[in-house]
Amino acid sequence: MVASAEFGSYLGDELSALGAVSLRPMFGKTGVFCDGVMFAMVNDNELYLRVDSQNRDAFAEAASAPSLNYSKQRRPDHRSFPLASTSPPF
Repeated sequence: MVASAEFGSYLGDELSALGAVSLRPMFGKTGVFCDGVMFAMVNDNELYLRVDSQNRDAFAEAASAPSLNYSKQRRPDHRSFPLASTSPPF
């Protein structure tokens, strides 16, 4: 589910130090972009950060919840998004 307006506003405020942060609905969820590069997704007002080969081990070590994963043609797509935040302040 896409991010609520309140959560989107909260993320914009919290992440503003990164640069030009924007949110865009995609795949039934919300993509989070900084200076045009997608680095996270929001699903049900929970932020999932994008992982790659350089930070995968750090996210695996810190993992406290399942990742948000996608499937392509019924096969897992390993562009996972580990959960970053579960408790918005509202």
